[in-house]
Amino acid sequence: MSTPIYLYDNGEWEIKKDDGAVLQYGVWQYKGTKIIWSYKADSYIGHDANPILSATPREFQVLESDRTTTTFSKLD
Repeated sequence: MSTPIYLYDNGEWEIKKDDGAVLQYGVWQYKGTKIIWSYKADSYIGHDANPILSATPREFQVLESDRTTTTFSKLD
């Protein structure tokens, strides 16, 4: 499955639908060896910290809490 996520230099992120509507958004930060995603769903503020397994200028991989690996690839 492939879902575009937009990571911005100012620490914000967005997941958008094909028509450009924002499905989910929040902030991200790199801390130590983890990327930390923060988001708000209704009145709940969540944080998800994922260890970074590998990183190159075009792609990085993180370990999810269910022990699966997610790959993020740069879009052209």
